[in-house]
Amino acid sequence: MSNNGNIVTMRGIERVYYKPDGSVLVNALRRVDLDVPSGQSLAIMGPSGSGKSTLMNILGCLDQPTNGSFTIAGNDVSTLDDASLSLVRGDQIGFVFQSFNLIPQLTIEENVEVPLFYRRIKAAQRKIEATAILDRVGLGDRIGHKPSELSGGQQQRAAIARALVTNPSILLADEPTGNLDSKTGNDILKLFDEMNDEGLTIIVVTHDDVVGKRCDRTIHLCDGLIDKDTQNG
Repeated sequence: MSNNGNIVTMRGIERVYYKPDGSVLVNALRRVDLDVPSGQSLAIMGPSGSGKSTLMNILGCLDQPTNGSFTIAGNDVSTLDDASLSLVRGDQIGFVFQSFNLIPQLTIEENVEVPLFYRRIKAAQRKIEATAILDRVGLGDRIGHKPSELSGGQQQRAAIARALVTNPSILLADEPTGNLDSKTGNDILKLFDEMNDEGLTIIVVTHDDVVGKRCDRTIHLCDGLIDKDTQNG
């Protein structure tokens, strides 16, 4: 965490996509300034083409800004090479996607173990940590099952367990309830609330006002700019 209490600090973030001839195709982000205090839950909203996905990819260290500075958990990531970005991503960020992105051939605990495998954690320890986090998200009784044997809500819980098993600083969720019915989606949001209450910073990209209003704060993007920044509650 950086000294100013913000886990994310962005200044003048621009992301320009160019055509092959070097001319500008689109200005996806235009000098975005954003501070996210540690422990906050933040919703990023806006219409298609507003820059939500681009901002999420930069926040998740999946993409680099064209211009501007970006610090996450004290690391200046706007200047890092791919290998260093990958390390920050693995240490600091847990990802949850709308489509779950579980590996169908693996059991849920094997899916949860994947990030630990890349950290070269020994098999016995991986199993202990995966089992503990699956228990934490309410799937302790589903160990040994493959994703196809679970409901959509259970698959999303497994995906959240996989995101949390490395003990990240930030949980980054892209439309996490988009493929779920409203009751199941609400159960997932309750789980997010619990994690946030325990101090985890959660950033959610969503089209859903209900999801947005549950967060501490909502920013609306429009044409690559932060159009509104609202404290909720």
